[in-house]
Amino acid sequence: MKQVRDQQEGRPVPVREFAREPRQPPTMDDAKPGRLSSYTRWEIGKDVYGWMILLSYLEYARDGDGFPADLFAPRRPDESEEDFATRWRADQLLVETSALAGNPRVQVAEVLSSWVPQSMVQAMVTRLGAWGTKLLDESGASLDPVSWASGARPLLGGLCPAAHWDASLDQLETLADSRLVVTEPARQQLLQHPVATVHATAALIAWLYGQKEVVPDRAAATFELADLAAKMGKNIF
Repeated sequence: MKQVRDQQEGRPVPVREFAREPRQPPTMDDAKPGRLSSYTRWEIGKDVYGWMILLSYLEYARDGDGFPADLFAPRRPDESEEDFATRWRADQLLVETSALAGNPRVQVAEVLSSWVPQSMVQAMVTRLGAWGTKLLDESGASLDPVSWASGARPLLGGLCPAAHWDASLDQLETLADSRLVVTEPARQQLLQHPVATVHATAALIAWLYGQKEVVPDRAAATFELADLAAKMGKNIF
């Protein structure tokens, strides 16, 4: 295989960002005793994988790793273009050097590359977004989209791969404006930048968990989500 030869000869090997597509389309016809059909597991996975990614974001939001609160903040009025570019590059280096195995950043990448084929992304993002919208609707909270996107930036910058930062930040604003609904502009960005869209969605929802007017008890809500993901995950793992 070319990938093996490249690795043996020291050439860069592309990193797979999504899981391989199923060899056969999911079907209801392959259920067995004690085993759900591939179609049912596929549908459950759209929720469970999204929750797993969100839980990694919530872990990072709770523990962090020392990143400044203004990570990837927009250019300030008193900041020159040169100073802004210098700060942006410093933020990039800070994130890149902190990407250690086993941290939430790696956990998200592993979920995507192990379990989520690209054909599942749009449905997974839509369901994950609906989870965040449900939090907003049930709380009755009204958020300023600019403040929401700004608050989610440090979370996104801490976990999203550097190659997707620009697209993720754009999608962050688009999804904040639409209250996490995948409108046509968001869908077009999703098709072009699926990884960026996953991260933007998770970052926005994780930020909601830190707002008492939306989630009064973050610890309890996080535990409930983890418990639900574990129970549903038993059906697909």
